[in-house]
Amino acid sequence: MAAKGTYLHTPPKKASGTKLGKPVGTIQKSKFDKDLEKIKELLSYGLSVRKIAIFMGYSNYLSLNKYLNKRKIKEEIKAA
Repeated sequence: MAAKGTYLHTPPKKASGTKLGKPVGTIQKSKFDKDLEKIKELLSYGLSVRKIAIFMGYSNYLSLNKYLNKRKIKEEIKAA
């Protein structure tokens, strides 16, 4: 019943101008967080994101690429 109660309160809050949901640009936990150090190490060796995703056993390299771009990890590695 929590969903029903939440639903009943959403329209009035939205109508009054209250921002709903998480703030734009919020960085949440990711499945890649546990392997971050290894990913940084492989990036520093010059491996592509696609090869890192395959090596680490992730099925989708695009999500890894988005993770790295959003957290500016690629830029951090290039600067070092």
